[in-house]
Amino acid sequence: MKNRTKNLLLLFLIFFTSVTVHAQVGRTSSNDTIKLKSTVPFDEEFAKLALSEGKSTIKGRVSLTLPPADGAKTFYGSNLIVYLFPVTPYLLDFLELRKQEDPKRLKFAFLSPTSWKYRLEATSNGQGEFAFYHMKPGKYYLEVYFPWQYTGSDNKYVGSEGNTDYYEKEYFSNKYEQMLSKMVEIKKDGATEKAKLHKFVVGRRR
Repeated sequence: MKNRTKNLLLLFLIFFTSVTVHAQVGRTSSNDTIKLKSTVPFDEEFAKLALSEGKSTIKGRVSLTLPPADGAKTFYGSNLIVYLFPVTPYLLDFLELRKQEDPKRLKFAFLSPTSWKYRLEATSNGQGEFAFYHMKPGKYYLEVYFPWQYTGSDNKYVGSEGNTDYYEKEYFSNKYEQMLSKMVEIKKDGATEKAKLHKFVVGRRR
């Protein structure tokens, strides 16, 4: 009888511990990401037709430029993937949702897997140039993510003696990832449209 009581007590403790651990894991491993998803229907047939072959071309270049205070240097995005999407009501709604994103709150806009399928990709060359050939007239949205690095130096105050202030160079290196985008419209079949994916950026620490 005593052994049976001990066994029941042991089973109860194991069960209670298991439930407690499971509850704790459930509370700490929950996904707190806030997913912003468009409720506008995606027109798959329109997207498919928009990406069918035509006679037009979209040419562009990916670049970033520092202001004069940071050296006025221009970086060209080489070997980057440029994405092209046909402009649809769904895409426009998604871009509006993206304005509400807040990484600190894990709040992000998400494209549906179906809409993600209807895209074209081009890889930029060493001068940041890219091109999409055999395009049809219509409106397109271009987007690229440009990782870059800025290395520089600041004069750091280290002290003074009498009326003389002393400084020493402090070197730093900052890494960034810049998203560049642009709407492009081809009005006439056979035309070549230019798409400049460019932005002025600040590389110096603030």
